[in-house]
Amino acid sequence: MAVPLRAAGAPATDSGESRRSRPALARLVRVAVISLVALIALAVAIQAQRVAGQQALDEIRSESNAESRRQADLRAELAEAESPSVILAQAEGLGLVEPGAVVAVPAAEVVSAADAVAVPGARGRG
Repeated sequence: MAVPLRAAGAPATDSGESRRSRPALARLVRVAVISLVALIALAVAIQAQRVAGQQALDEIRSESNAESRRQADLRAELAEAESPSVILAQAEGLGLVEPGAVVAVPAAEVVSAADAVAVPGARGRG
């Protein structure tokens, strides 16, 4: 194909400009398409991370609720085990008995401090 000649300093024709701008336009379109694809891939990756994070959070909340129920059950079990009726039943099962009435035993004779005999080597007065 023959290229038309032009004089030095003459303005370029439309056909010459369009040939030069086509590669620049093609590069621009390629960059735009690649950028769009990269942006979509980034959005998908971010959304996938959000979904994974939400699933982990849901799992932790579920475990927390289960442990809260377990704690309430253990507190109820402890309160029952510490109740006086259960303690009495276990004591009776072990052969322990309730003490009888306490009887005061009178002393045979009251010894005064003046009548007390000093023990050698004992501390205190004497």
